[in-house]
Amino acid sequence: MAVTSTSAAAATSSEGSAAGAAPPQSDEALGELHTPNGGAPGWLHSRLLACDTAALRAWLSRGGNPNTYFSCGTEDPQRVSLPLFAWCRSGQPRNDETNDYSMLRALLESGADANFELSPGTRVLKVGVENGACRLIELLLEFGADPNGLDRLSKADDTKQVSPLMASLYISGHHSCSIQQSLRVMKLLIAYGARIDLPLLHLSIRYLRPEAFALFLKASGIDPNTTSSDHVKPMLLVAAVREDDTTDIVRVLLRRGASIDVLAEDDYDSRFDGLAEADGPALKHLLLPVFWYPNTRRLLSEVLTAGSWKRYVREPCVDLLLLRILCQRGRASAPRGPLERLFSASFTSSGAKRAARGASLPDSLFWVVLSYWRSSRQVGPPDHEADDDEIQGWMETRI
Repeated sequence: MAVTSTSAAAATSSEGSAAGAAPPQSDEALGELHTPNGGAPGWLHSRLLACDTAALRAWLSRGGNPNTYFSCGTEDPQRVSLPLFAWCRSGQPRNDETNDYSMLRALLESGADANFELSPGTRVLKVGVENGACRLIELLLEFGADPNGLDRLSKADDTKQVSPLMASLYISGHHSCSIQQSLRVMKLLIAYGARIDLPLLHLSIRYLRPEAFALFLKASGIDPNTTSSDHVKPMLLVAAVREDDTTDIVRVLLRRGASIDVLAEDDYDSRFDGLAEADGPALKHLLLPVFWYPNTRRLLSEVLTAGSWKRYVREPCVDLLLLRILCQRGRASAPRGPLERLFSASFTSSGAKRAARGASLPDSLFWVVLSYWRSSRQVGPPDHEADDDEIQGWMETRI
């Protein structure tokens, strides 16, 4: 591309040549800061092509406008903002982890607008989000890019706009951006003030993004039982009725205090009404629709049978406690393997019983060991730290 710029050097050079003076000076030596139209000078274009950050900083220190433009093209010149040109020359998001974006940083430090666009309605911030370019995103946010600004969703759809958080949700797990990269991007945006609202939480359920949902719910502090003014159902019910496996999202909601009772508030077959009233909450799980996704339905049935999420999570620990007591009383056998020392085996003579109890862990140490033990109900899905904290507190009251 050719860059158009004018210079007063033409007249000076012709006069100098006629007088036998020194060769004509360059635009840079003449101190040209801009073209007559206000654009960036041609000599700066060649310096930026060579990624000469020092020359750019020198130009800015002399009063160059960091928000000016280059006129690119000859037949139909187009204006390209200086920040956009510097970003394009930096290698864009392909080498984000090793890129210092030195020319773009120099412009931003001198007052360039961090919300500059790649195309009308699409900021470079959104491009960085879509590619998981955390260094670029943090740089733009540091210098004032709006984490809640709206961008065009795609070139094909000029009507739909998305926030950076919504954009990160759309591309999470795609080939251009892994789930872990997306989570890093989301955390950056949230740290710089990105807003999380109920529609965003529902969107993460719709797109089956349990990791993002857990992050949003925890960071926002939104009550998991909140419903919107337009009569949207509680999030637990929204997740439960999906025809996909939403088990991890359901776990997150229950951990964060979602009421299991909302499941019984939906419209079920009236034939079950008498059964529910007669047999009480222990049979609530029989009312769950059979067309729900099997894994989700199984989890909710187990929680309903337990009575609450906390009881459901504690059940494996309670089972171990009961087994230890039964072993001590001679009514059960200790399991073989690494857990054997946690339990006392039964013996006929009192002396053998005392010896067995001496070989096993004392009650106080048993509680300490149990506090570090995790069942399958506590590990694996996102946000399991909430269960860890609850179980740890429950154990500490018994040590």
